[in-house]
Amino acid sequence: MLKNKIFFSIIIPTYNHAFFLDKALKSVAQQTFKNYEVIVIDNFSIDNTAEIVRKYKKYCNIVYKKIYNNGVIGKSRNFGIKNAKGNWLAFLDSDDFWYPEKLKVIFRYIKNNINHEIFCNNEILNKEMTKSYSNYGPFVNDFYRNLLIKGNCISTSGSVVNRNFLIKKKIFFSEKKSFVTAEDYDFFLNLAKVKGNFYFVKNFLGEHNYYYGSASSDYFFHRKAVISVLKNHINSFTFDDKKKVISYIFFNVNFNDMIFFLKNKFIIKFLKTFLNLFFMNPLNLSFLIIRKFKNLYRSKYTY
Repeated sequence: MLKNKIFFSIIIPTYNHAFFLDKALKSVAQQTFKNYEVIVIDNFSIDNTAEIVRKYKKYCNIVYKKIYNNGVIGKSRNFGIKNAKGNWLAFLDSDDFWYPEKLKVIFRYIKNNINHEIFCNNEILNKEMTKSYSNYGPFVNDFYRNLLIKGNCISTSGSVVNRNFLIKKKIFFSEKKSFVTAEDYDFFLNLAKVKGNFYFVKNFLGEHNYYYGSASSDYFFHRKAVISVLKNHINSFTFDDKKKVISYIFFNVNFNDMIFFLKNKFIIKFLKTFLNLFFMNPLNLSFLIIRKFKNLYRSKYTY
């Protein structure tokens, strides 16, 4: 199918997501840029996942592998990284999908920005019959510190990473069970820590589906995973103002709790968290509230 060396290796981990995988693979098959391979890593699904993969083999160069990942999606992604033939790894979760020009646009940015190793595009977020614009980034000086304090601002399905850079820096997705649902956050933190150059593409090139029943929809399960990731990084901090950084990190974690309590009408918990944050740092709380609701106002629309 491909005469030239493979440019993109598209890594798709999946488990019992045949319905969503169909749409994800269709979006890959419809790419206007054709120099790619697809690696589907199946955690031994018991639905018709294999049938869906066969359906698209006539349209795409698909490598289909089954491995037991014991519920650790990082293990499946790492299998894809290690077995990829392309030098650029495009991650796609099986319940997300891309627009037809995704790879073509990213290819152009890669060729015009040769000093960057990570390219991240914006996405549309689908949640509860509501769509919103997810603007990722931006890249700033000391990006590692910024990611730690403000939280993850990158989507796995909207990211393309240079494979040689990963191998050289020995960076893979963590396979710790305590990191599950936040292993992508740890992955991007590690890339930032070794001074990887991120380029945030403003184009909206795909859609991320957030639905109840997915692992990350369980807020407190995901929160626990995020805390585990943060604590792991805190143990290796070399910041001169370590205590200040840690304080900001957990202030933001509690701020996110406050927003969650508000959205879910846990009024007493919301008020308690709000008051704690207010007495801790009223200026920072005011800044975060203004930024949060400004972003919501700019991005949200319904259909």
